[in-house]
Amino acid sequence: MMIRKALFYRIVFSLALAVPPSPAVALEVAGSFIQGGLVTGRAAPGTRLFLDGRAVPVSPTGDFMLGFGRDVPPEVVLREIRPDGGTTIHRLTVRQRSYQIQRIEGLPRRKVTPNPADVARIRSESRLISAAREKTAANVLSRSGFAWP
Repeated sequence: MMIRKALFYRIVFSLALAVPPSPAVALEVAGSFIQGGLVTGRAAPGTRLFLDGRAVPVSPTGDFMLGFGRDVPPEVVLREIRPDGGTTIHRLTVRQRSYQIQRIEGLPRRKVTPNPADVARIRSESRLISAAREKTAANVLSRSGFAWP
């Protein structure tokens, strides 16, 4: 009985070594690679992503979104850390956009130089905005599409 058990384990171990590992899911990205653009993507579940050093929320299914600011440089770095520990650096080219800048002249003095009460309110609202920006959602809700306002 002991010999059969040992032989069984030896066969199972040999078969496990003979089966090639499943290929890693390639990182997929699609969208508008331009300043102000939005890109959606999919990675292997469990992958961690960092765009120029900042963590990118990735859903449990591997879906993610990247938004490019209006002043993003021409190249950004997306670091991918796969569940197996492997790391890949992706250099993404972002097209630059020319913005029409408009200026508003003749604003009331209080809007240009806020009084102390306005400054206190602005600081309070800025803290609320910063706290909201720190929150992230792992689910990429855009997979079902956006409803235009």
